[in-house]
Amino acid sequence: MRIVGSQRRRLLIMALVVALAGAVFAVGQRIVSSRRSPPSQSGRAGEARTIGARTSTGRAGAYYLPSDYASRPLPLLVVLHGTGGKGSTMLLRWRALAERSGFIVIAPDSVSVAGVWLVEQHAGGRTEDHRHVVESTREVLALPNVRVDPTRVLISGFSAGGGAAFHIASYEGICTAFAVLHGHVVLDGMGPRRVRGWLSTGDRDRLRTVESLTTMADRLKQHEGFPEVETRVFRVDHALGEEELAALIAWWLGRPVGRDRPHTSTSQLEAHVPSTLTRDSDTWWWLRAMLSTPRRAGRIDQPMRRASARRLSGRASCRLPARRTR
Repeated sequence: MRIVGSQRRRLLIMALVVALAGAVFAVGQRIVSSRRSPPSQSGRAGEARTIGARTSTGRAGAYYLPSDYASRPLPLLVVLHGTGGKGSTMLLRWRALAERSGFIVIAPDSVSVAGVWLVEQHAGGRTEDHRHVVESTREVLALPNVRVDPTRVLISGFSAGGGAAFHIASYEGICTAFAVLHGHVVLDGMGPRRVRGWLSTGDRDRLRTVESLTTMADRLKQHEGFPEVETRVFRVDHALGEEELAALIAWWLGRPVGRDRPHTSTSQLEAHVPSTLTRDSDTWWWLRAMLSTPRRAGRIDQPMRRASARRLSGRASCRLPARRTR
C-alpha cells in the first residue's frame, strides 16, 4: 500500500508539472504574438514594415498598416522622432492606438545618426530630411490597397521632430494638420500653408515650458494667420505619456479614443471662467489645471465647473496656491 501511495503521489506531481508547463507555454505564446502586432477586433493582426527609401546615411524608418487598412480610406499619421530616436522606436508608441482607432502610421528616420532633424532656413528650400519624409510617405501611399482619407493627414513630431513637422506641414499640400509635442517652432523659412495645429508640453518640462508654448500659440494665431492652434498641458516632464497621445488622436480625428477622455481646451475653459478672471491671474491657471486633468475633471461635472468658477471669481481665490514660475 505504501508503494501504491507513493506512485500515486509521483503521478500527481508529474501531472501538475505537465499542466504548469503547458500553461507557461500558452502564456509565452500570447506574449510573443502580442509583441508582433496588436490584435484587432476581427482577430487579424496589422502589419509593421521597414520603409524601403534610404537616406545618404543608410537610415530608413518604419510604418504600420492596421488590420483593416484595405477596407476603406484611413487617416494618416506621419510621426517624427526626437533627438537620438529612430522611426521604428517611435512606431512602437503608436501601433496600439493606430490599430484601435484605425489609422496608418509612417515613422521615418532622420538623416543624422544622432537623430536630429534639419530644415531649410530659407523659404522654398528642401533639406534631405524633408525629402526623405516626403519620399517615405509616397512609398506607403503607393502600396496596393492603401487608401488615405485626404481630409485627415496629420504630421506630428516629438521634441526636435516637432519643429520639423511644423516646417514640413507649411509646405506639403497633403498635410491637413500639424502637432508639436514638447518641441520648438522655428518660423524662419516657414512655407505659405496655414493648417490647424496642436502644441503640447508638460507642466514639469524644463526644455519646453508652458510659458513658451502659450507665447508661440498666440503668435501663430495673431500674427502668422493660423486658423486654429490647440494648446494642452499634461502632468509629465519632457516625455510622451499615454494620455497625451490619446488626447492628440481624439483632437485630430474628432472622436474619443476608447475610454480616454480628452483634456479641456483653453477655449472650452474660457467659456466657463468669468470675464473678471484674467489669464495672468493665479486663479485662472489653477482652474485650467484642474479642468484640464482627466482624473480631476472626471470628478467635476459641468454644473460644478460653473459653480466653481463663480466661487473662484469672488471670495475663494485667496485660498488657491500660487502658480509656479520657472
